[in-house]
Amino acid sequence: MKKVKAGYSAAHELFDGILIQNMSDVMDFRDYAEGKIKEHLTWIWGRGIEPERYDHYYPIGPCRAIWGAMVVDIKVKGGVPWLKLDEHFKRYLVMLVEHLDATEVLENEIPGMIINQNGGLCPANNYPYQVDAEEFDWEAELFNIVLEPGSKYICLENDPTLEAEAFTWLNEHNEEKPSYITGLRYVSGEKLTSVLQMFKESGGECVYVRTTGGDVAQAMDYARSVISVEGLAIFIHFTAAPATDFAKVIELLESEGRLIGRA
Repeated sequence: MKKVKAGYSAAHELFDGILIQNMSDVMDFRDYAEGKIKEHLTWIWGRGIEPERYDHYYPIGPCRAIWGAMVVDIKVKGGVPWLKLDEHFKRYLVMLVEHLDATEVLENEIPGMIINQNGGLCPANNYPYQVDAEEFDWEAELFNIVLEPGSKYICLENDPTLEAEAFTWLNEHNEEKPSYITGLRYVSGEKLTSVLQMFKESGGECVYVRTTGGDVAQAMDYARSVISVEGLAIFIHFTAAPATDFAKVIELLESEGRLIGRA
């Protein structure tokens, strides 16, 4: 999957798009779009926006077409927005595959489809002038890593933004500008370990996590990353009663002397 600027010719205005050329690209786009839609839904729900106002809050980028189809559907037929969103997401992927299969590519033409920034599908060979084509590091768009100089805490958060309650707790512990990672689900274990190592080497001391305690597998992954960084501690703040199996995560952290507290 590649990012590309495309147009009819050098004399025409170029548009930004995503070049899809095979089923591997389709699968990457599926994962990327799913992450961006979840990110947008989290933003919508966090602001208490009602479904009848969803037409005023379109996402930025190629997921706009999927969102727009859902908005029209619930306005005409009603229904549960996120179920309708899932339905139209699947339809869009099927349409993408069908267009990809149907695209006839002649000699010296560019195979595939270009998805523009509104979600429109354009045969790549219709736009022969393409520049700045580069591999799309789509996973990097789903998470954000900020290492604040001098910070003692680093927050790990699955959502696109940190919760206000996290800042409240950190302020109470004399941390006004924490380091943080948002979109944690999209950060590999290797990447997380590397970031935590850099955080520790720059003077960081503790990982702070707010969690429902439901995703034990993910918690075990970040626990192992913490343990792999010498001298790094962790504080776990439960926002609900954790799953029974979460005790295994606690036991591991305590056995390594890394858990400095929980709430």
